[in-house]
Amino acid sequence: MTINVKQLIDNALNAAEAEVPEGYVRTANLDIIPQIGRTIETIIRKAAVRTTRSGFPRIMIQAQEKSFFDNKEVMYSFFDNLSFSDSDVANKITVQNLLNLGVSPELVTTGDLEAMCEFLAGRVYNAEILDHTEGEDGRVFLDISWNTVAPPQAVADWSDEE
Repeated sequence: MTINVKQLIDNALNAAEAEVPEGYVRTANLDIIPQIGRTIETIIRKAAVRTTRSGFPRIMIQAQEKSFFDNKEVMYSFFDNLSFSDSDVANKITVQNLLNLGVSPELVTTGDLEAMCEFLAGRVYNAEILDHTEGEDGRVFLDISWNTVAPPQAVADWSDEE
């Protein structure tokens, strides 16, 4: 198979000019993210345990507007992180966020982050976009308030589809 690199580059450059859906904005890094002030019915596509730069655990959440999910439009996902640190106050906020996401106090107190991720995946939430914060590398981070809407549903994995 011959790969046309010029065509790949042309496609990438044209994709950067793709239309931004209503209620979304394009960042300087060309990411497409929800506008501040929107409340979006979302589905959590994936929740996974990761590590912060300082070595503390965090839960990475990949969410998607439910209407995009229902239409199999995978490019408009956004992310949130629930991070632990050496700050008791920050950890209390993370615990409260987990409780707000419907994770039971019993599960939270086990400290089993993998089980918490399993609980979150496939659930439907209203995500209110409170703010955008630009990181040092130019990425924009979302400040999100989550409210439970519905129990989990099956989340299709489209990564293998062509």
